[in-house]
This record gives sequence, structure tokens and C-alpha cells, in this order.
Amino acid sequence: MPPNLVSATLRRGLFTRVVGKRLIFFQEIPSTMDETARQAQAGAEEGLVVVAEVQTAGRGRMGRNWVSSPGNLYFSVLFRPSMPVLGMISILAGIAVVRSIRACTGLSPRVKWPNDVMLQ
Repeated sequence: MPPNLVSATLRRGLFTRVVGKRLIFFQEIPSTMDETARQAQAGAEEGLVVVAEVQTAGRGRMGRNWVSSPGNLYFSVLFRPSMPVLGMISILAGIAVVRSIRACTGLSPRVKWPNDVMLQ
């Protein structure tokens, strides 16, 4: 499926006021986090989602390598939180994704600290 169709398909399934108003899809990208930061510096609005099927230079906590093989979904979301909320965003996002997957599919994903969502 071409990238613009993937973005359109994902966007149609979102019922949100902020997250996903703009969605950018890449089949392969070095890092969704780096692309999101680049977009933020260029003035992108809060809620931008950068999605990739494969990351070639993904990073985990403390700069550790993050293996981003095909068959998974990798994404970063641009938030512009106030300082009191900042420390909780990552953890709350992981919990929200787990609850959404469970409610929509009946599957039982889990959060791997601090915000990686794992299924099987």
C-alpha cells in the first residue's frame, strides 16, 4: 500500500481532537523520534504522528539501540505539554495504547517500561 494510502487509512480510524490530526507515514526511516523533532522545530502542531514500518537508527532509553524490524509499528507523537505534565506523558501514553488495543481487539498487550507496548 503506498504511503499516502496508509496515512489516509490510519487517519480514518482516529476519533481524536489532537493526536493524529496530521499523520506522516514512512515505509523506512532512520528514526521516527528524529523526524518528529525535525517537524517540531519547523513548527508542526501538537498531535503530529510520525509512523514507520521500519526504523534503521531507532534508539531506546539512554541512547541504547532499538531494533526495529519489519512486522511491527513504530511511531512518535508530538506533544507540547506544560512542565507539570511532562514527566508523566510517556508512561500515560503506553497505558492508553494498551487500554485502546484491549478495548478494540480483546487482545492482552502489556507495557514494557516505560512506554513500549508488547503483544505476544
